Amino acid sequence: MSRRALAKRRAARPAATPPVRLLPRETDTVEARIGGRAVTLTNLRKPFWPEEGIVKRDLLQYYFDVAPVLLPHLKDRAMVMKRYPGGAGAPFFFMKRAPSPRPEWIETCAIEHGSGRVIDFPMVQDVASLLWVVNLGCIDLNPWYARCDDTDRPDYLHFDLDPVKGAETVSRCRATRSPPARAGSTSTCRSCADRRRSRSGAWPRRSRRRWRSRARG
Repeated sequence: MSRRALAKRRAARPAATPPVRLLPRETDTVEARIGGRAVTLTNLRKPFWPEEGIVKRDLLQYYFDVAPVLLPHLKDRAMVMKRYPGGAGAPFFFMKRAPSPRPEWIETCAIEHGSGRVIDFPMVQDVASLLWVVNLGCIDLNPWYARCDDTDRPDYLHFDLDPVKGAETVSRCRATRSPPARAGSTSTCRSCADRRRSRSGAWPRRSRRRWRSRARG
């Protein structure tokens, strides 16, 4: 393509729209109205990454910005909450049951565990519920690999490759391409902030027994 044609194409592109600033910087608590729903966001000035000067407000703003591409991967799935009340470098804890009180529009997914207990996990169905979960101190999100309509049939496969001394995580990540490919699925190798690598991809829904058998194969 000639330089003139390339310049024409660039000129024809719509101008990039500036990101929407969801949260003001001069307050510590705000009630945001998103999609007709009100969600209270708190402790906005709490340092989450003190060395970088990143506060809780910045984390919420980030998830608001990426919500359009993130939500399809979370919708209709139970969410295990990994909460960091003191920020990224502080102790964290896992929480399964949706806390009460909570907004009436937070949908839950009831899952029976081996003990016979039924736990109501929250689900992230829209931007408001995404920010509600993140406001609890959830930095990374941990959705179930199966959708709520059938929690025994995962449709998402994830290989988590932790780095150990002498291990080639890049080549191992490439090697894990085979199981999703045999199932007719595409997958993605990605790196994480703590130097781990993982491969994730869609997986055909089938019974738990068939899923285990296919995964071993």
